[in-house]
Amino acid sequence: MIIEIDGYHHTTPEGAARDAERDGWFAAEGYRVLRIPEKHVRDDLRAVVERIAAETAPPPSPTLPPSREQGEPRYLVR
Repeated sequence: MIIEIDGYHHTTPEGAARDAERDGWFAAEGYRVLRIPEKHVRDDLRAVVERIAAETAPPPSPTLPPSREQGEPRYLVR
């Protein structure tokens, strides 16, 4: 993951176009870009850190199928 703190120039049409091109290249190389406006860093650093932590956390484990009741035999043995 690439974390980029974006300043004002990223909000211009030219800056947004450059970012889109770079993001596309990074994605093709297997990277994900997380863009955070610098204003958010100045105004609410805690929220920024929480967002980064959430974005980098491993995905939850898959849910296992419901189990049968305990003690229920798997096979009928005769």
